[in-house]
Amino acid sequence: MPAGGLTHPTSRAFRIKAQSDYGMIGKLTSLLFGGGNKAPAKPAAKQSAAKKPAAKQNNQSEIQKRLAQRRAEMRAQGGTAPAPSTTAWQADRVSIVQQLWGNDWHLPEGKNLAVTLTRPFALDREMNVLDLHAGFGGTGRLISAEFKGYSDGLEPDEKLAEAGMEISRMMGMRNYAPVSVYNPNEFTPTKLSYDCVVMRELFFALPDKQAFAQALRDSMKPRGQLSWTDYVVEDSIRERPAVADWLARDPQKPQPLSYDGLQNFWAKAGFDVRVNDDRTREYMKTIKKSLAYFLRFVTKKKEIEMETKKLIVAEVDMWATRYMAFEKGMKFYRFYAMRK
Repeated sequence: MPAGGLTHPTSRAFRIKAQSDYGMIGKLTSLLFGGGNKAPAKPAAKQSAAKKPAAKQNNQSEIQKRLAQRRAEMRAQGGTAPAPSTTAWQADRVSIVQQLWGNDWHLPEGKNLAVTLTRPFALDREMNVLDLHAGFGGTGRLISAEFKGYSDGLEPDEKLAEAGMEISRMMGMRNYAPVSVYNPNEFTPTKLSYDCVVMRELFFALPDKQAFAQALRDSMKPRGQLSWTDYVVEDSIRERPAVADWLARDPQKPQPLSYDGLQNFWAKAGFDVRVNDDRTREYMKTIKKSLAYFLRFVTKKKEIEMETKKLIVAEVDMWATRYMAFEKGMKFYRFYAMRK
């Protein structure tokens, strides 16, 4: 789902956020909208761990370059006039998300969580996997590379799905790890088709959770396995300012359940929940580290096109808002269950 809820850099809410414990938005806005892209002072040594290896950066840069070229070709085929030539850095949300989390991933702890979520499945090449928040299709390609298996990736964001399918095509995995766009609120999969289902942060934002869970269960074979992550918010913390801010402003329009609420819901939906793993600390660490790295990346750009600046602020604002909600009690869990 596309990032939104952009807070204008001169608004009172934005200034309050800039003065909060997590001041990334204030730093970024000052950099982008207040005095150009002058690089800040050299970061402290303790931040050096956020620096990514050169080889990984080069590989990611090459794939991003090829994706950008492919998107330009697709625009040209559609008759869209090319953008005016400029020396300013231009990027769409796809490129920004990839810069934050890596070429294959659209959420924190990309490969690490993909491995953790799929490990209990004991996958082999005969098993079919469904990914319900596939992003760029990294989990499906991991399954294909490691187990020679097949996966179907479904992604609510059209642009992410297109980019994910293009990456699979370029890597020769279009038949093993396809990625397609879909609407989770109109989810009607083929019944009894999948041995395993993976779902990154999605369920918390669904308005009709009951209908989705029923369709999900119907798509799974008997004793099928479900591995997913979700945001958990207890009723007692919903009025805390940082949590209320996230509930009101997150572009995915959160409707999260409490821990007990989730347990009861999935049990009634016909699943035996066997793992409840609180990963909030690791998740927060990844968000903070990646945003710090991204800020340093942005400071190296001599000039940034205005629409790109707005996209950058919207994306970072979304993650900073989530981070502050975690600070005030929201949780991030990994769950594993079996279809009854």
